Amino acid sequence: MDAVTDDTLFSHPDAGAEPVTAAVRKLGQIGTVSGSLVLDHVLAGPLPEAIARSVVEHRVVRRVLSEMLATAELDETLAALLEEKRTEELVRRAVSSPAVERLLLEAAESGLATELTERMVRSPQFRRLLEGVLSSPEIRFALTQQTTSLVAELVGSLRHKAVQLDDRVASRTQRSESTADGESIQYAGIATRGIALSVDAALMQVVFLIGGALTGLIASVFGSLRPEWLVAALAGGAWLLLVGMYFVVFWSVLGQTPGMRLMRLKVQTAGGQPPGVGRSLLRLVGLVFAIVPLFGGIVPVLFDHRRRALHDFVAGTVVVYHEHLQVPAGSAY
Repeated sequence: MDAVTDDTLFSHPDAGAEPVTAAVRKLGQIGTVSGSLVLDHVLAGPLPEAIARSVVEHRVVRRVLSEMLATAELDETLAALLEEKRTEELVRRAVSSPAVERLLLEAAESGLATELTERMVRSPQFRRLLEGVLSSPEIRFALTQQTTSLVAELVGSLRHKAVQLDDRVASRTQRSESTADGESIQYAGIATRGIALSVDAALMQVVFLIGGALTGLIASVFGSLRPEWLVAALAGGAWLLLVGMYFVVFWSVLGQTPGMRLMRLKVQTAGGQPPGVGRSLLRLVGLVFAIVPLFGGIVPVLFDHRRRALHDFVAGTVVVYHEHLQVPAGSAY
């Protein structure tokens, strides 16, 4: 066998490289097998479970996401992504896709969606959120505005209907006249005045009942009041006092009671001023005599050219519309 010299090796380089390459390949195969065995051994041990438990306990994912969301670069990336037309087109296509629609319908009809909804509604977090939303000043203001507008609309509709009824019932009486200054005075009819008087009577009754209940509660501490006729007399006197103060104060100070204000009516003298205390007392006495004979003293409103009742003739007053009322088309007003 011929000896291999250095000249031979250097003159034929491939001859020496082939054994080396084969040896490296063999070592690579051995390393790959060994690495696979080591990896399988590691994955089969408790290390993966310990890593996952540590990630959950230390909230690694949440902290990483928080850091990502807190960076300005992510905000800029998301903003740029949302501003791209391609993103908008992809979202539009995904939403309009029959497959997405089918998946949404299946999810909505499944029992899981109902269960998730019930759990969410019953959760304390959702209740706190709902309470916070409902108790916000914006929601309260919107509800107040909505309620106020609804009540105002109902009252306005009732007022216009009453004005129309005024003209239908007393179509031949004079509805208005002009003063020396050229100002038009519109006289109120029997419907609007009747509604105003009914509202005032209801308010007085409520006030009287509340006052009577409080008085009875206080009196029960000291024992019952005897005899019964004295109790009835005191109650009747309190009622007359309440009625007198109610009408006299509102007529003389404001020229209108709460019921008249609701219907936008005003009582005034020939000079256009609210009646004084004496004239108001006289008008109250006339009102009592107008109501006693089955409201017979109210009938002159249907025929008088200024639509005056008995108590208006007695006190020298008239009842007018405080504001010009816009009556819907088709009315005789």
